[in-house]
Order: sequence, then C-alpha cells, then structure tokens
Amino acid sequence: MRMRQPMRMSKALLKRHDASELTDLAQAGYFAELPARGLSQGPEAAVQRIAIANGVAPDRSGCNAPCIVHLRDKLWDLLHDSTFGFALAVTAPHTHWIGERPIIVSLCQSGYRVGHLALHAQGLYTPISFLLTDAGPLPYEWADDSLELTDAELERVRPAIATLCEDPEVAGLPLGLTLNFRFKSLFSEEPVTTVEYEESHVPGETASESRIARLQDVPHAWADPAFGQVAWHAFSDREFHLTEGHANLLAALRMRLGSLRNPADADRILQQALELVSCLH
Repeated sequence: MRMRQPMRMSKALLKRHDASELTDLAQAGYFAELPARGLSQGPEAAVQRIAIANGVAPDRSGCNAPCIVHLRDKLWDLLHDSTFGFALAVTAPHTHWIGERPIIVSLCQSGYRVGHLALHAQGLYTPISFLLTDAGPLPYEWADDSLELTDAELERVRPAIATLCEDPEVAGLPLGLTLNFRFKSLFSEEPVTTVEYEESHVPGETASESRIARLQDVPHAWADPAFGQVAWHAFSDREFHLTEGHANLLAALRMRLGSLRNPADADRILQQALELVSCLH
C-alpha cells in the first residue's frame, strides 16, 4: 500500500505514537517509501549526496557546504533564537536498516541502542530525526520513552521543523534535522560529541543494532575514517553580525581546526583564539 495524503500525514507524524500506530504506518507502506523521499542506506551514501549537491564533501564544521550553511541561516531567519542551535543538529539522513519497520533509539547502560528494536505495547515513541521534504518533515527515527524528552521541549521544536519545510529551498536540500538529545537535555548549552558504531557481527552482514557513545569513551574514533561524520551543528553565523574581515578570520580558523587530527590540538587552538578575543575587548 502506498502512502496517502503525505502532507496531512506529516503533520500528524510530529506527535508521539504508540506501538499500534507505528505498526499501522508500517502496514501503510510509510517506512518502505522513505528511501524515495531522501533516506540513504548507510552514512557514506548520505554524505555523498551532500557532496554532489555542493561540489565538495562537508568538513567537520559543515561551513564549507553551502547547503548546510543555507539551512542554518534559514533556521536563524525563522526563529532568531540561538537556543535552537543547541536543540537541533543538521544531518546527512541515513539508516543502516532499510525496510518496513521503524528505527528506534533507546537508552542503555553504555549510551543508546539504535535499530529495529522491539515495540512495547504500552510504550510511547517520539519522532526525533526528520527528512526535510515538500510533504513536510518526515520522521525516520523514533525514541522510546527511556529518553526524557519533555512535552515543553517538543512543543518548541515541532513548529520550527514544520515551518522550515514550508520553504521550497529547504525542502529541496539533501539534509535532515535531528533533535540533539544525546547525553543532555534538549536545550542544554553544554555540547556533547558522540559517535555511532555497529555492534560486532558476522563480516559482510549488516549488524542488527548500533550503539551511540560519547566520543571520550571511543577516543580512537576522532582519527579513524571508519567513523564518518554525519551530523553538524545548527548555528548560523548571521547571529553574530560579522564584518567581512571577521568572517574571513573565522573561516580561516575553521579551516585550521578542520585539518587537525587530534582533538587536544583543536581545544588548544580554540582556547588561544578565545584568549585573543578577550584581550581585544
């Protein structure tokens, strides 16, 4: 069965769902159609879509990719609220498990589990990752109720994501948005860098689940090309009202930081830059 009235369905999908509602979506063909809407199979394919659209693969900051910068600017122009830069992240939308079942994120002892996890009859599932389409925001990942996402937080972000998709320039971007909930409350200003990795499995076969952990718990991931970057911050430079000279200086700093392979070196250079800025005031 094909999806019907996708715009109307998209608006309904922004709310929490119980297991029976997600099962109904599966039977209606919703999950099977997500690849046609822009969901890539695997992170490499998703990043490649961005690279093709921009003529260059996004670097660590994402500031070299015009489509990422454009989405950040649109978010700022819509809201003029920097707190959404903490609550949202720009993504290269993908999954490891194309199929007819929902992708569920659940809290576990080591971080988070991700995959075709079992649905619990009494559970509630919150959409957390979205394709940006002309049919509205289409969720492709849900969090179970082990994640503490409050109604107040969700009521702030849902209208913003829905309104963004009403802009045809946004709906055509090869990007997604995700709620930045990992190891923090949604609007917390403390950044947490994370990595996602597959559970050990038979070589040549796709793992049935993956794990999300803090980068500090998987320190080799910083320099390991197997851990590809698929998410970027959502802050716009427009917030700072930079002069051309300041914008060029910031671009040079980002390029330098992006070339580093050691996070300690990046932290050191950032601290030096902050000390220099403080001396100028």
